[in-house]
Amino acid sequence: MMPARDLRGLRARGALALGLGGCLVLAVGVFGWAARAVIIGAVVATGEIDATPARHSIQHPLGGPVAILAVQDGQAVAAGDLLLRLESTAIDGELDLIDAQDREARARQIRLEAERDGTPFPPAAPDEPAAVAAQRALFAARAETLARQRGQLAERRRQARAEIAGLVRQRAALAREGDLVRGALSTQQSLLEQGLALNAQVAALARDDARIEGQQAAFDAREAQLRGQIAEIAQQADTLVATRREEAERDLADTGLRRVELTARRGALVAQRNGMELRAPVAGVVHGLAIGAGSVLRPAQEAMQILAQTAPPAIRLRLRPDDIDHVAVGQAVQLRLPALASRHLGDLLGVVRGVSAAALVDERSGQRFFQVDVALTPETGERLTGVSLTPGMAVQGYIVTGARTPLDYLLSPLRDHMDRAMREP
Repeated sequence: MMPARDLRGLRARGALALGLGGCLVLAVGVFGWAARAVIIGAVVATGEIDATPARHSIQHPLGGPVAILAVQDGQAVAAGDLLLRLESTAIDGELDLIDAQDREARARQIRLEAERDGTPFPPAAPDEPAAVAAQRALFAARAETLARQRGQLAERRRQARAEIAGLVRQRAALAREGDLVRGALSTQQSLLEQGLALNAQVAALARDDARIEGQQAAFDAREAQLRGQIAEIAQQADTLVATRREEAERDLADTGLRRVELTARRGALVAQRNGMELRAPVAGVVHGLAIGAGSVLRPAQEAMQILAQTAPPAIRLRLRPDDIDHVAVGQAVQLRLPALASRHLGDLLGVVRGVSAAALVDERSGQRFFQVDVALTPETGERLTGVSLTPGMAVQGYIVTGARTPLDYLLSPLRDHMDRAMREP
């Protein structure tokens, strides 16, 4: 049987071993938790919901008399709705003049294309503009003139050919006469050699033969002249057509350039006239209407404001200068609205959209800060549907800087100390 003292010692050693084992398990558990658990780091910033982006000032750079005022103060408008229109009578008059000139140029273009291609003028339409009808009449008149000129040339050519035909017949008759004269001359020469004919008779027949040869040469020359005239007339007829096509081509180029100029002028005037219409840039409510119908809007005068209803709220946080190196565009932000704590909205998510380039100074407190612009995520926007976010409402922001383990937090001072010690000379 074991003595009581030994039994007590054994029990003490068992309790000690159990305690040491428990401490070891606890140490391993704490170390494992410190090595594996993740703590989200964040920079804390406070701010408010800003109303500035929700206000859109309606102005006109040139101003002018107000022709139409389409809204009233407090009226809801959709994006693109007409708010007011300034007087544009002079611009409308210039546009009407340019449209008339363009219609005339287009009708002229149609006529010139038909003259260039040698095709008929397009058929008339029931609602044909007056400019097209005028060009149709001009096309017909010019075509008639060309046909008359070509008809005159054709008549001259017909007359020349008829004269050539007459010359051919005269030359044939003259050839027969020449044959008779030469036959009689040959007979008289034989009789003269026999002393049975007179020299005067032979000489007369010789003169007749020479006359006939001269007339035949004159007929040949005249025929050549007439054939040259026929070729010249044909060339003149071709020149008439070619000249008309060349003129049409040249005028067509000028007309095309004219239409380009008119189109450019019209575009500029339309843009100027559209600029006389002031439309709602976003959906919202008309606020601060400062003019009435018939009044004169001064250059750059604010006619009204549009308070946007559908624009997402702009959140601006104030960040301490010591934390600026931990914040960059694109970082996630957890937002809390203390005024809406009773709504149990929980944390709202946003994204850093911008950071001020330099530190700003609060005019009241004199404290320096960096401004951080935050935009809500689409999912958060859906969660806030039906929730009224009043401009100036306080916001608490937690800008997520990264994830670290508890062990990393514990060892970080030691690492920093060792890093400085290793760098010291």
